[in-house]
Amino acid sequence: MEKKRIYMILLLCLQMITGLFAQEAVIDSSYANSYYQKRQAYYDQLPKVKNAIVFLGNSITEAGQWYEIAQVSHIINRGISGDVTYGILNRLSSITALQPKKIFMTVGINDVKRGIPPEYTVQNIERIIKRVRKDSPKTKLLIQSVLPVRESMFTDGYQRVTNQKVVLLNEQIKTLCQQYDVPFIDVHQAIFMDKEGRLKQELTTDGIHLRPEAYIQWIDYLKTKKYL
Repeated sequence: MEKKRIYMILLLCLQMITGLFAQEAVIDSSYANSYYQKRQAYYDQLPKVKNAIVFLGNSITEAGQWYEIAQVSHIINRGISGDVTYGILNRLSSITALQPKKIFMTVGINDVKRGIPPEYTVQNIERIIKRVRKDSPKTKLLIQSVLPVRESMFTDGYQRVTNQKVVLLNEQIKTLCQQYDVPFIDVHQAIFMDKEGRLKQELTTDGIHLRPEAYIQWIDYLKTKKYL
């Protein structure tokens, strides 16, 4: 009787442990750090631009001198370093409130860095597509691919990021864009990828972020393909 009781207790403990491991992994969906808040507060204070062409994204977008290079009127930069798809969703209303002409969105690399599963990132991008269509129906949303990386140049913090993960995420984003008839601009392959599938060394400072001349190539591509 005592052995049976011990066996039942052990079985119950095993079931509890198994249940804990079976639960969905905790996803780091945080975004509102001090830099995010300060940058968003700054953007909120800027004059509203009619017929804006918005470049929306993370540090790669924020670092771009989009207007200076393109010399296209009404271009505004709404990149925030470190931003993830959850952060874009949170501040999207400040973008759609402008009723912009176009939104060029590049997001996802920090989701990979966080270990956010690609299906969560894609779900968030789907929500962004739906929100833009609902809140700013005349806006043309263009989604740009996640850029390749150069792992040999990484500093601490990017160990989770691999080109294999980036390619997988891009494939899923592209499929989503096809589903919603949203232009998917594959700058990953068209501009930034070398023959080994890595971010071109001459275009990056640390394996993730871009040198200034990379943005000139980026804008030239958008103009050549009539996106801009």
